[in-house]
Amino acid sequence: MLVFEIKRWLPGDLPRAWQDGRKGMIEDRVGDILATLLAAFPMMAAAREEAKERQRLREAEERRRQILAQELKLDRDRFRCFLEQAGRWREAGLARDFLVALRAAIPDSSLEIGGRPAAEWLEWAQAHVQAHDPLTQGSSAVFQSIAEVTERTYRDR
Repeated sequence: MLVFEIKRWLPGDLPRAWQDGRKGMIEDRVGDILATLLAAFPMMAAAREEAKERQRLREAEERRRQILAQELKLDRDRFRCFLEQAGRWREAGLARDFLVALRAAIPDSSLEIGGRPAAEWLEWAQAHVQAHDPLTQGSSAVFQSIAEVTERTYRDR
């Protein structure tokens, strides 16, 4: 008994196997086999194109998801920077209040502490408080620092 079988997937309900039997000898079925192959090729090409298109759409969707995730991370990181600026502002306010209390507690600014006069220490503290306060540079500087945040600014997430 002679059998001819196509092992590869064929689209639709196309026959994949022919054999000697009640319907005749396989040699008599060569026309059917060729007709099946000729019908299968365009269908296989169309299926391949559909698969490519599905893959292209999957890749485009994945790129869109990645871009969205990057945008969300950037937004979170920018807000993180905003909160850091708020923390620095609060710390600077606390330090300012402490500096006022220190000035009041030191009646003689010429008093020498650690080889320097108290007045010099107070100036040193004032300069550091001012440098620490994000609003010293103006509110636009706060937003400028937030605008400068990139996906590489915070590496821990």
